[in-house]
Amino acid sequence: MKGKKSYKIELARGSLIIWCLVIVVLIVWAFFLGFFVGSGLFSEEEGTLEIKKKEIQKKEKANILPKFSFHKELTETKEKNKEKEDCYSVQVVAYLKEKDAIALVKKLSLYNPYYIKEKTDGKIFYKVRCGRLKNKKEAIELKERILKETHLKGIIVKCR
Repeated sequence: MKGKKSYKIELARGSLIIWCLVIVVLIVWAFFLGFFVGSGLFSEEEGTLEIKKKEIQKKEKANILPKFSFHKELTETKEKNKEKEDCYSVQVVAYLKEKDAIALVKKLSLYNPYYIKEKTDGKIFYKVRCGRLKNKKEAIELKERILKETHLKGIIVKCR
């Protein structure tokens, strides 16, 4: 063991406490700095805080309420759901291990593969599916192509 030097760091109880306090203060300082930067209190442009305050005051005076876009999405008709119902995939296999599903997705790259995580009977399955097709006829054709080229027998399922 020639050439290897070992170093020892020895700290007294008092210096250990001081170092811990310094580290805690630095972490707290970084947290608050991130909070203030994220909220826009510190920015590169001078006066942006004042401009924002004036805009808020104008809106409060005019009683302008914010418009929420999610409300419109929630109250729309089921047109989006109909589009989702018209989607078909070919489920090739269901694994208990995610790494197996990932490996198969890589092998089936020609068939637009993906996998989903689903809990069934208290177990988590990783289901490998191929394609997102608009009609069942296309899904049947893809299923037959996958069977012919990879010898994997799949089932046709509706996309989520």
